Amino acid sequence: MKNLFIMLIPILFIQATQRSPLTGSWQLVKENACMNLDTTSLGPSSDTEKELLGAMQSSSQTSVARVIKFTNKGTGEDGVFTKGNRKSTDRNKFTYRLSGDQLFLTDSKSGIILQTLIIDVLTDTDLQFHDASRTCEIKAFTRIRQ
Repeated sequence: MKNLFIMLIPILFIQATQRSPLTGSWQLVKENACMNLDTTSLGPSSDTEKELLGAMQSSSQTSVARVIKFTNKGTGEDGVFTKGNRKSTDRNKFTYRLSGDQLFLTDSKSGIILQTLIIDVLTDTDLQFHDASRTCEIKAFTRIRQ
């Protein structure tokens, strides 16, 4: 019996230290908003609509880095890094739960699901997901730190 227990200790230790492929820091590299979709099916756009759409798309492109971090304890943090600053601004802490291809962002106190994200791609280097209620808004990330 003691030998069986001694043999199980390394297996249990390995399983306890294994991390989810989601854990780590990820930098946003591509973001498709719903306004980037083809609107020709809605009919011809007026000159004003074209001008406003162009202005909105250009204002959404920034020179700052958005980073999201997932820990193996089910917590995370996202923030915006600007050039020359080591600390992020606009930090948001959250808790999460991963179930298959669904990522649930939850309230840390009550555990209520605040947002459901569908993971489209999850590899060692790439993460891509979209909001379950808005399939047209896709965010693609690349891993920056393990």
